[in-house]
Amino acid sequence: MPPYRTARPRRPRALVLLTALTAAVALVLPTTGALAARPGAEPPPPTSSKITVTPGTNIPDLPKAEGTPTVLIEEAKPFTVTVTFVDGVYSTRDDTALVIETGNGVLTGTTTASVLAGQSSVIFDNLLLETANRVVLTARPVDRKAARDLGSGSSEPFDVVADPVLVPVTDKNRPPVISKTGYGTACEPTPEVPSCVDVLLPNGLYSNVFFSTGTCGGSIGCRDSRLDVLQVLADLGGMADSPNTAKYTKTSPATLVVKCDKELCGGGAIQRNVLRASLDPTGDLATVPACAAKGVIDADPKVESCVDFVQSKRDGSGDTYLYWLVTRDARMSIG
Repeated sequence: MPPYRTARPRRPRALVLLTALTAAVALVLPTTGALAARPGAEPPPPTSSKITVTPGTNIPDLPKAEGTPTVLIEEAKPFTVTVTFVDGVYSTRDDTALVIETGNGVLTGTTTASVLAGQSSVIFDNLLLETANRVVLTARPVDRKAARDLGSGSSEPFDVVADPVLVPVTDKNRPPVISKTGYGTACEPTPEVPSCVDVLLPNGLYSNVFFSTGTCGGSIGCRDSRLDVLQVLADLGGMADSPNTAKYTKTSPATLVVKCDKELCGGGAIQRNVLRASLDPTGDLATVPACAAKGVIDADPKVESCVDFVQSKRDGSGDTYLYWLVTRDARMSIG
C-alpha cells in the first residue's frame, strides 16, 4: 500500500463525491521532445489555426474504469503537455516560441517552450496546477505573425485533485469495507476533515481502489464553492469493450456509504441531506432520487442510482451516514 498522506485540515464544509465504477483508457504521451518532420521537400505551413494541446496524467496506476477521466492531474505535482502543429511544420527555418496559459486554475512552472525549426511538436515539462475543475490549457505563439498564421489551440477540460491514494485490494472476490484510510478500514469524518466515504463491494471488483479529493469550484452544481469533492475509482466490470463480467445490477448494487460530520450535516430529518450527481465524471451535478425500496435501484431506466434512506442513519456521535446505491460511474454532492 502506498503511504497515506494525512489530509490537510479543512474548514467544515459539505460533501461531494465522484465515483467511477466501470472503465476507461489512460492517455499515453510521447516520451521524447519535438517530432521530426518528413525528410525531403519542405512541408507547407498550416493554413488555419491548427494547434493541439494534450496534457498527460501525472497520477500512476489509475484503475482502468469507464468513469476514469482521460486526464487527471494531481495538484502541485509536475506534469507535461504536448503541443502539436497538426497541419504540418510551421517553419523550417525559425524556431516558434509558444506560451501556455489557462483561464481557470493557477498555472505555474515552465510555461514557455519552442517548437524547433523543422519540427512539428514540443513537450512542456514541469507545469504545476492548483486544485480546480474543468481546467483548459491554451497554447499560442508568442510572435504576432506566427499567432496570426496559427491561432491558438486548447486542451479538453480536465480536473486537478489533491491527496490521491491507491488502496490495494488483496481479495478482489469479496473485499471488506474499503476507504481512503485503507483496506478493511472504515473512515471517520471529523470537524477538520468533515467528509469521507466507505466503499462496500460484496460481489467483488477487478481493480484496486483509487481515492482523491477535489474542489467544488467552477459552477459544477455544488451547494457552494467551498465544498469538497471526493473521488472513488474502481473497475466493477460490465464495459462494452471489456471481457470482465458486470458484478453489480439494480437489484444487486454496490454501496457507497457517504459520511458527513455532525457539525456540518447533523440535525433534522436525514432526508434533508440532498445528494447531487452526474454520470459524466466531469459533468454538472443534479439531484439523486431516493430509492423506492431498501437495497435496490428503481427499475425505471431513467433512474441509474439512488439514495437508500431506509439504510441511511446517524451514528452514536451524530454523524450522518448516507447509503448511495450504484452500478456504474456517478458524481455526487450532499447539501
